[in-house]
Amino acid sequence: MLESVHPAQISTLNEGSATLSTGRIIECDCVIACVGFERNTTVCEALTDKASISHANYLAPNLMYLADAEIDEQAFNYFFGSSVIEYAKFYSEVFAFALTHPGLCDEELWGTNVSTSPLHDRKWTQYIGAARTLIKEHPQVRTIAQRQVDDRTAHFWGSYAPADWVAMNRVEWAELHHRLAGREVPVADQLEYFFDAAPAWCGPDPRRE
Repeated sequence: MLESVHPAQISTLNEGSATLSTGRIIECDCVIACVGFERNTTVCEALTDKASISHANYLAPNLMYLADAEIDEQAFNYFFGSSVIEYAKFYSEVFAFALTHPGLCDEELWGTNVSTSPLHDRKWTQYIGAARTLIKEHPQVRTIAQRQVDDRTAHFWGSYAPADWVAMNRVEWAELHHRLAGREVPVADQLEYFFDAAPAWCGPDPRRE
């Protein structure tokens, strides 16, 4: 079984156990060292002389900074998925839109209608929240987001049909049980698989027909 231990460091490794910096001894067969997440914003701060950023990724009017941030509780609950590329696609188009429509959405990008945070403390929740506001307040931005979702959906359907994905995912689900248990685990003893209906979720949205 797996166990996470933090904050602590390994002082010594022994046969069948590890001794932590706290003095605790943990019996184990395998140790996985996790390096964690550390932001690298010092170069950006030195180049721009900016230490804070709007949740829409603007350091100043018409000056945007796109980079990964802390993956917090909302990271997987938006159309970006967990993809920094998808997030960057959206905000790059927002940047271009703002440049060609000066004054239209400035308040939601770097003005009074968007919060700011220290540059070194950026989180996914922040720019997801800013995107929600932009999409709600500006139909043109909503069109940008919808086009991105449509393009990504078409690419997914064209490269890996949902039914095929679920079939492979079910194989991996079973394999994970075998690896964790160190033996073959009968289907009846595995955790319930919840995603058999997932291909139906990927069908056309009746609200858009």
